[in-house]
Amino acid sequence: MDDQIQFVGKYREWIAIKKMEITPESKPTEVALFLASLSETLERKTEDFLRGALDFTELDKEIEKLVPGPLKSEEEFAAVLKGLKSPKISKIINESIGKLGLNTIVKTEKAMADALKEFGKIYTTRKALERAGLALEYGKVAKLTRKV
Repeated sequence: MDDQIQFVGKYREWIAIKKMEITPESKPTEVALFLASLSETLERKTEDFLRGALDFTELDKEIEKLVPGPLKSEEEFAAVLKGLKSPKISKIINESIGKLGLNTIVKTEKAMADALKEFGKIYTTRKALERAGLALEYGKVAKLTRKV
């Protein structure tokens, strides 16, 4: 049997099936592109599911203010990085999590709130740096190869 990579996911209406048969003729770049495509799918669905739990409307507005478009100078990037760590961003993330009504005294709910805070920080950083003109995902490469 040849090597292979398989991913099967189903959650409610979402179904994803990605398979790649790997033969002795398969090139490492083909495997890398397949994995990039899988990564793109997982990153997109992670964000979709997060948006189902958290309201990122205010966070998106703040990101647009922080990064109006592609950045050109080191000073602009430094200002964005500083802004990502601002109390305002943390407050928006915490307010969004607060709307879920988690009881942070309960250990499992506190752990979920902490995880959601990290998700919020990652979301903010990714969105801001993408708006700044930086590629952060291998999945973007997979999209490019579909156009060829």
